[in-house]
Amino acid sequence: MFVLPALSANAAETIVLNSDQSVSTAGYYQLSWQMKNASPGTVYILEQTAEDAEAAVQIYRGSDTATMISGKPDGRYHYVVRTDDGTSASNPLTLTVAHHSLATAFNFFIIGVVVFIFILIAIVLGNRQQAKH
Repeated sequence: MFVLPALSANAAETIVLNSDQSVSTAGYYQLSWQMKNASPGTVYILEQTAEDAEAAVQIYRGSDTATMISGKPDGRYHYVVRTDDGTSASNPLTLTVAHHSLATAFNFFIIGVVVFIFILIAIVLGNRQQAKH
């Protein structure tokens, strides 16, 4: 798990931002965060900055402590979680999206077709052998 803790003078207000992966080859990943001693109903704001963007974009606002990000094209993305009242923030978390190349995807497809054909042959031959007995 990829973890970057927030630096804060008050440890009770530290937000720890996590991701289930640091490099995504499929364009999706889960972000989650924790804050010690968070009061019920704390509202979090998740901001994203793409590598080529000039400013951060708010992509989540609410009291949940996790979200799925999907549909991302290749690139590097930076995330920060803040509390609605501005008293706490996490360190930036950077994730890289690097999809499989088309050649790799095609190779996976070919391997799948070959495995399917072998399974189909095994089923047909097994069925014929069963019919003979």
